[in-house]
Amino acid sequence: MTTAETDKIHSVGFAPRVLALGLSAEAVGENRAAWRPPWSKRLSREGGGPSGRR
Repeated sequence: MTTAETDKIHSVGFAPRVLALGLSAEAVGENRAAWRPPWSKRLSREGGGPSGRR
C-alpha cells in the first residue's frame, strides 16, 4: 500500500473529528503507518518544536 492509497482510505474511513486533525500518511509498512500532522503555531513550543498539548 502506498501513502497516497492510505490517505484516500483515511479521507473516507475516519470520523470528522479525526479528519479535522489534517493528518497525512508519511510512511506505511506491513503492520504500521506513520502519520504527520500539519505544522501549527498553536501546537508549537517556543523555538518551533511540536507539542502534544493544547
